[in-house]
Amino acid sequence: MRSAAKRRRSAALIAGLAAVAPLALSGTASAGVSASSNPPIHGTIKGFATGDFAFIDALSVPKTNLAQVSVAQSAAGVSNRAMQTTDTLGQLLLSKSIKGHNAYGHAAGVNANLGQGDNTIPQIGLTKAEAVSPPRGKPVSTDIVNVPLAPIATADVQPDVAAANTTSKTDFCVLGAPLSEGTATIANAEVLPVQQGLAIANADGTVRQDSTEELDPNGHGALGLGSFETLNTAGITLFKGVPGAQVKIKVLNPLILKAFAGGEPGTSKVSFGSSDGKKDVLKITSGGNSAVLTVEQLLGGKGATIPVVGQNDKGKTLHLLDIEIGGKPNVKLAQNGTMASAVADLIKVQVINKVGKTKVKIHGPLKGILQPVLDPVVSALDQIVSQLQTAIEGLGLSKGVDLRIGHFEANAQVPVGGIHCGIPVTKSTNKDPVTAGEQFTVTIAASNPYDCVLKHVRIDDHITATSGVKWTVGATRPKADKVTNSEVVWNDVGSIKPGQHKAVQVDISIDADSAAGKMSDTAVASAECGTGNANGRSTVKLTGKYTLHAPHVKLKRSPPLPDTGMSPALPIGGAVVLALGFGVALVRRRGSV
Repeated sequence: MRSAAKRRRSAALIAGLAAVAPLALSGTASAGVSASSNPPIHGTIKGFATGDFAFIDALSVPKTNLAQVSVAQSAAGVSNRAMQTTDTLGQLLLSKSIKGHNAYGHAAGVNANLGQGDNTIPQIGLTKAEAVSPPRGKPVSTDIVNVPLAPIATADVQPDVAAANTTSKTDFCVLGAPLSEGTATIANAEVLPVQQGLAIANADGTVRQDSTEELDPNGHGALGLGSFETLNTAGITLFKGVPGAQVKIKVLNPLILKAFAGGEPGTSKVSFGSSDGKKDVLKITSGGNSAVLTVEQLLGGKGATIPVVGQNDKGKTLHLLDIEIGGKPNVKLAQNGTMASAVADLIKVQVINKVGKTKVKIHGPLKGILQPVLDPVVSALDQIVSQLQTAIEGLGLSKGVDLRIGHFEANAQVPVGGIHCGIPVTKSTNKDPVTAGEQFTVTIAASNPYDCVLKHVRIDDHITATSGVKWTVGATRPKADKVTNSEVVWNDVGSIKPGQHKAVQVDISIDADSAAGKMSDTAVASAECGTGNANGRSTVKLTGKYTLHAPHVKLKRSPPLPDTGMSPALPIGGAVVLALGFGVALVRRRGSV
């Protein structure tokens, strides 16, 4: 019993001494940083856009063994899985290695692929610009050059430009700029020039083909992936220089194919038409007759087919070609919003090369509109069938092989829920710990890692603490629009330019009678950012959040003991001696009982 009592009294004494000793804590400040404003992507993000002003398939020109030639070809791709680098026509679009990269841009004024008898079709290095990322670099461009690839195609190639802008293997949040893009520009292009002054197709003026991968709002608080393929040209002339057969196809506005996947039900969309939304897209003229086609007429059905029929060099009727204008795009959509894809062609030239009787009439849904314009063309083409057949046979074009003018492809895939991007937020306090009765300052900073300007930046700071901690909010810098002890709000601290940040501060005083504990400070920053390019194809709202669990609050120091003239250590030592003496006397008295 005695030993137990001794242990209890000794414990009580030690506890009493500990209460008198000063509390030792570090005096350093605390900082909290939003490690990543963008959550990881769980699922597949994959996009691809490509197009050609002209594509010629399965050629076999003597001594060249060319399988495919494209004029004004562009492409852009992005993926956190295996990237798509071939189109539906079998063209290889990238010669650079994509190992370790998740985005690429490609552009070629003239691109040719070699046939090897298998699925591998390496490229001939005519003119091309290619870029891959990460790391993000400057756009890649080429020089102006003339590419004479007669008798297939000729063109003056303007500078091709390619860019890839991702900065991380896992982060696809690129705003204010495309994820990747490619732009091919040509002038004075002739496709399949049969003889001097005669080609199956000519570009009227300059042609620009653009491929773009970018993030856009999905309408549900997140972002989706948009794949864009755009053809910008004044127009196309078929059979230029052939009396009565020349057909001018004027492109009234840039044509754009867009595939968008937002990751939410109903957000997968495909659109094809004028970039400004106008319904009229093409004007087709031959002789003194013309017809204007709307998007619905051009793409609503099978378009119109113009047969090229005439006498061959043996005097027999030859159905040489079918020229198809328009036609319904091949579209695929996922109901849950995670995938969208489309392939479309403005004009197809199909090699028939069939001797014998054939129908020489325009057919298809556009027949009623185009027949008055194109009937004279069908008759006039009779005079050049023999020359065309010689040229086509010389190129090794066989039945079923085609020429395409204005080829478009786009597809996009995102995870369920879309892609989430945010604003990096940092928080810090100038004191940790802070003593009851003292003041500390919290600094909140919002940064802009994007290529767009963050506009209308709002910062909302929520202040809490553990039970018993008392505080008062004081001055704010700049002056906040709302100030309470639990919330401080700056409605608009202005814009933040790319690569810059803005900071706000709030002073907080701990009440003198506060209990010990810990402050907890949560800041939410929100802003608007343009997506797609520097000006923004559209605007997305972004947020960033961080909670700083600091500073620690400690009690005020106990007041010093009265000055008795003794050294500061004597009162404590005397108390110990008295306490021990009292314990010894008590033991003795109890021992005498």
